Amino acid sequence: MTPISRRGFVGLGASVAAGMAVSTAGPRTAAAAQSTATGTISDVKHVVILMQENRSFDHYFGRLKGVRGFADRSGIILSGGYPVFNQPNGSGRQYPWKLSATPDAGGQDGETLAQCNGDLPHSWSSQHSAWNKGRLDNWVAGVGNVRSLGYLDRSDIPFPYALADNYTICDAYFCSTLSATGPNRTYLWSGKVDPAGYDGGGESGLTWQNYAEALQNAGVTWKVYQNAQDNYGDNGCAYFKNFAGAKAGNPLYDRGMASVPRVTGSTPDDIAAAIRADAVAGTLPQVSWAVANQAFSEHPYQGTPATRAAHFSLHPNAYRDTTPWQYTVAAGGTASDYFEIGTGYGAGKYDLSMVGPNRFLRRFQGDATKAGKSAEVSTRYTVEPGTGKLAVWFRMTNSGSASVKFTITSNNYRTDGPWTYQVAAGASAEDYFNAVAYQGGWYDFTVTVDSDATWSRRFTGHLETGSASVSG
Repeated sequence: MTPISRRGFVGLGASVAAGMAVSTAGPRTAAAAQSTATGTISDVKHVVILMQENRSFDHYFGRLKGVRGFADRSGIILSGGYPVFNQPNGSGRQYPWKLSATPDAGGQDGETLAQCNGDLPHSWSSQHSAWNKGRLDNWVAGVGNVRSLGYLDRSDIPFPYALADNYTICDAYFCSTLSATGPNRTYLWSGKVDPAGYDGGGESGLTWQNYAEALQNAGVTWKVYQNAQDNYGDNGCAYFKNFAGAKAGNPLYDRGMASVPRVTGSTPDDIAAAIRADAVAGTLPQVSWAVANQAFSEHPYQGTPATRAAHFSLHPNAYRDTTPWQYTVAAGGTASDYFEIGTGYGAGKYDLSMVGPNRFLRRFQGDATKAGKSAEVSTRYTVEPGTGKLAVWFRMTNSGSASVKFTITSNNYRTDGPWTYQVAAGASAEDYFNAVAYQGGWYDFTVTVDSDATWSRRFTGHLETGSASVSG
């Protein structure tokens, strides 16, 4: 058997999930398999989960086209007007930088130094220092190293990029807790974090039901593919009392704690062989976890429509303390708040950004002592009758005593415009833009008025339909 490479191990889950549902069903033709597909989640027959170690999304995929990486159009603005990727670094500034551009040192070239780049602090305290109460402006000092902004790109890690090119990649930046590996791995296996282990303490003796046990109770087939003596402590089932105390013959042990057969003596090769054997035999479980050993974990120095609550954060860009306010809004609910803009808080000037899910961004700039105080614009989402699809609608209101010209300019996703609207005193005007029909649901507009150069509103987001699109 040819030994498996690190890239082969990472790709194993993708190849199994994508291909084995057809190959294990017998000699069906591709056309026959396609004819039974529904194009929905019900087509998925097998899920293989592989969680690797201590790599951020931007560290790997910040340069990938079409994701919310370094070219994110709706990132927050830091104090001083800097984009979020232009981080403070002592008395200077630091943008993300390519690790393999490091000069040769110690007899090693830049690429080798990048691939073997060491671990960085990732405790509760260091990560919350970098987060800085939501300001997101302390990633160098908080971690204590400029390598926190280092990245790898396609030339460094071509295989992960190839996976991203050919399969679905998600860019929602989710992290269950700004803390060490253990709590986040516990969340992957159970959807919950033990408060007592918030800083990466001993993840053991946990008593609630994890996902594997829930699958067992529901009659769904599952299995953990691992070498129990060589798993870097990354089998989340072992954190739970019911699994740690299980004996041979108990399905929690047999499926969740036992080791795969020893075929080659190499942990990744033996895991690959076990998954392949089950797939060929038609016994691949509906849900599987693959747990790498230390060398294949990619740990630094080791290898390389709303139905629930939504979170929003409001970021002051100027004129006041920049600590953001955080809001959780129930599905179908609303929230409101107000902000002092008088003496000591801008003397009428304001600059606030609100960030939410799915690239939702609103920015409000102006001066309440100037003519723009009489202008406002609001948005809503509703179906446009001509296309029968969702559109974003703008209502421009002029509560002043003189006519005002509103201008809507597209920042991204479309190249026509701008559009102008003369709104009489005490009147309003409305128009819509067919984001779903023509831009895959994405929109990014700025509204200005001719009566006040300080006044502007930015509206960025996505009208979710479940259809495939490119965030760009």
